[in-house]
Amino acid sequence: MAEQSSSLNEIQNLHSDLLALSNSRLHNLERLAIELEAHIAAFRNLLDQKNRNEQSRKSIETGKVQRDGQIYEINDDFKHGTFQLADELNLDEVEASQIFFDAQVEADATGHSILSSSIIRFHQRRKLLLDCLRLTLQQNAELEVNSEQEQELKAFLGTIITSAIRIQPSTTTTKSNTPNFVSKCISAMGDIRQWLQKISDKVSSASVLGQPSQPDFLEIMEYQRHSLIKQHELLGVIILYLVKGNHSVVGDFELLLGVLKKADKYDNILVHHFPALAAYIWRFGSPEGGSTIQDARALDKKINVKTDQNSWVLPYAHAAFRAWWLAEYSGWYVEHHDGLPHGINLEEEARQRSQQFNEALKDGAFDFLLSLSADVKAASWSEPSRQGFRLWLQRKAPQLLSDSVSFSDFFEDQFMEQLQTFIDSFITNLPDVLRRLRIDEDEQRQLSHEHEHDLDLERFIVVISYAFDGRPKAALEGFWDVPDGALIGFMYWASRRASTPLVSAFCEMLQAISGDVECATAAHEFLLDESPQAGKMKRAHALTWNQIFKELTFFTNKLRDQPVPQAQAYRHGKPNHDQAELEPESYIMLESYLRLISQLCSHSAVARQFLMQHPSYQLTDLLFQLAASSIPSRFRACAFTALRSLLSNKTKPAAEYLWTALDVWISGGYAHNTSTQRNTAPPSYAPDAILRKFGAGFEEPDAFIMLLHALVLPYEDDSALRDGLPFPELLGASSRMPGIDPYVDFAVGQVFGSRMSEVMDPIQLRLLQLTCLTFITTCLETFNEDLVLFANRSNVSVDTAIKTSDLQTYVLLHPFSRVMEWIYNSSVMDAIFAAIHQDVNEVASAAPDSPSIMCLLQGIRAVTLIMDLQPTYRDIVRPLIKRQASHRRSPVPNAAYASFEDGVLNHLTIVPDLGLYCSSGNPELVIASLKLLEKLSASPRLAPAPKAGSRRIDRNKSNCCLGGKQCSGSNLTLTPTRDRSQD
Repeated sequence: MAEQSSSLNEIQNLHSDLLALSNSRLHNLERLAIELEAHIAAFRNLLDQKNRNEQSRKSIETGKVQRDGQIYEINDDFKHGTFQLADELNLDEVEASQIFFDAQVEADATGHSILSSSIIRFHQRRKLLLDCLRLTLQQNAELEVNSEQEQELKAFLGTIITSAIRIQPSTTTTKSNTPNFVSKCISAMGDIRQWLQKISDKVSSASVLGQPSQPDFLEIMEYQRHSLIKQHELLGVIILYLVKGNHSVVGDFELLLGVLKKADKYDNILVHHFPALAAYIWRFGSPEGGSTIQDARALDKKINVKTDQNSWVLPYAHAAFRAWWLAEYSGWYVEHHDGLPHGINLEEEARQRSQQFNEALKDGAFDFLLSLSADVKAASWSEPSRQGFRLWLQRKAPQLLSDSVSFSDFFEDQFMEQLQTFIDSFITNLPDVLRRLRIDEDEQRQLSHEHEHDLDLERFIVVISYAFDGRPKAALEGFWDVPDGALIGFMYWASRRASTPLVSAFCEMLQAISGDVECATAAHEFLLDESPQAGKMKRAHALTWNQIFKELTFFTNKLRDQPVPQAQAYRHGKPNHDQAELEPESYIMLESYLRLISQLCSHSAVARQFLMQHPSYQLTDLLFQLAASSIPSRFRACAFTALRSLLSNKTKPAAEYLWTALDVWISGGYAHNTSTQRNTAPPSYAPDAILRKFGAGFEEPDAFIMLLHALVLPYEDDSALRDGLPFPELLGASSRMPGIDPYVDFAVGQVFGSRMSEVMDPIQLRLLQLTCLTFITTCLETFNEDLVLFANRSNVSVDTAIKTSDLQTYVLLHPFSRVMEWIYNSSVMDAIFAAIHQDVNEVASAAPDSPSIMCLLQGIRAVTLIMDLQPTYRDIVRPLIKRQASHRRSPVPNAAYASFEDGVLNHLTIVPDLGLYCSSGNPELVIASLKLLEKLSASPRLAPAPKAGSRRIDRNKSNCCLGGKQCSGSNLTLTPTRDRSQD
């Protein structure tokens, strides 16, 4: 049998070099050129899968196959496995036999069955080839030609692409009806949709029939599902690049529209089509796309014909397409273009386009674009308050069907880039429609305060915020670097005399375009009354810092007199008069203000110093007053996040000021019966009682512990000696024992040890675990163990050489000792091992920067640190604390363990878990797991040395071996290939 043109190893090498090229790390361009030329046929034939056929089946039944020019005899097991593989993949039996042949060695190494290994190899090859093609197209599109070598590389990549997508007509078709590469990509996407449905039916059928649980079956089905969704995503992006590169025709556009018309649910598969759809709209509907006005007008007429054939199953998706098309297509009429037919009424056509756009809005165009822009972002790290605002704005579009397969970064980048093109086109080409949205909303508000108003302008602005969020270069080029551009002009216009929802949306947009130092400083200057950018436009009641703090102060004073609202969720619609200053619009606006402050202070030192030093704003006091008021937990979490932003590039004066203010707050100094200034804490207030009020749920404790973490981090200009404390030595001395024990007790004992079971959402649980473990790890890492050991083993006095008053004070007050004390608490011990225990299949499929992986890594690091530092704590620190009669801290409850190893013995699942993580394919996780396994195996408590002459194998060592053995058969991902960029 003929081998496939490119082996899996060769494709992996090509993929590695293309990744290196995309990161500007490839030095051997000649090797890449050879590899690309060798894979042209593989690219060209990738989508031409041969299906099962009787002739190939009979060839296998003869018991002989050809490979590398030699004839092999095959047994019945091989034939049976080949037929099973062919049936599962709908693949030509001869091709299936080759894959089955190659998979045998791999099956022995991984522990999978040969059939499972064959399926994995098939999908790996397809996915890697698609990604190689995607990377090649991306490099060709994005490579900046600044040198002769880059010019040659771009020309070579263009030649490879042209050769790879050239379709040779078969003997049974003429050239005119031969499908081009793009149409084959669209067809392949349809095949994947059908394949995914078959997999879903198989799994459902097995469940309905009550068949016994088959982990291998479910595992391989889930692997196929995950891989197929990723292949579908890659095909969508490949089509986008081919359209942008002028490798497609109008017929392909119509073919894609035909697919979208039949889509019947909003899921990942539907979303994968939209970057390509946007590229088609730009290519054939926009003046910049290279089409002609005659062709664009003909296509517009065809698109807007109202017939049954033109109807879509999902009206909101159709509405979004119509709005996108009109925004691009209207560019033909902003300026005069040659080729316009004589005798047409341009004013009447403009009125019709505006009417069509408004009809699309009524059908949910901006609702759905808001869903798309939000859902493409990684949901794992989304802000709950921002998500709440988005849900409050949405009316017509449903939420994305949940799926464990998230969108890739490259897909998000391309979609957001297309969305930015739409945003610019809408603002530039349809200004009258945009102005009408504002006028209509203002008129509706004047007529009725009780009526539910249209919020399409707010939706559009929030779409802008999602499109530019995390893309500071695009924000700089689109907004701040173009002072006379359409986007900055729109920003000034939108900020003037804005309603409460519009102000909220505007703040979302402003923080999204403030993602680095330069952008955040520009946004800060925009908010200054004396902004040099503003000119006459600025004086027309635009949003300023003065307005923001005036409203924050007003609502803070008002909220301190209000009972806490019963519901945390935002409600749709307009509130009545009694609620108008509390829910939902006012809370949304106030949260948007706080998030804007957090963003600008996090990135811009100029903004941070201005807000902290302004005599009228008193930002720190204002935020603590809010936190002390009866407000929803989400709003209080925003206040904590704003306080944390003031610690960016942390200095000692700023940190000590915040520590002092925080200590006054937990002692009741900002309580309702106090003035706006901080007062001495009344003795009747207990810090733990105040902290206990917001230890439940996710948002409040997560934000507060992140604030604590920022406070305990070393100062930005601190030396590497780590001989000082991250807080004032006398902190809290006027009312309790000095130090930060109450905060450690809250973070480690109350939240991490006792409240994790109350968090039901799995993503929020991992995020809260990650926050607590990060706090624990920082408290351990910042303790200078060497300093303590040196002082303990020598007669040299170190008291005069360190920053604290003496070494004893350093040891007693550093949070290390209190954290270690909590580690032996049974609930905290359970929480640590619960964070480390995760399903290995989920770990293998999770992204390296996902909350689950980050939590896992932080948990393993914490355990490693605990085992490293435990001897110093038990032998030196704990005895010192017990000897100090003047430093009596409340004992940690239920300290059930004498050592950390005792906790390990009660949670032995950590050993096989770590072994399984070693097969995850995540290099950082593998190294961390091996390091901890090494420490566990070296512990005398866990692995005592056998007696002389004894042949007994220790049970714990057996467990370690078992864990290592089990790990070999649990991972379905390919271990990353080595970095060949330096070869």
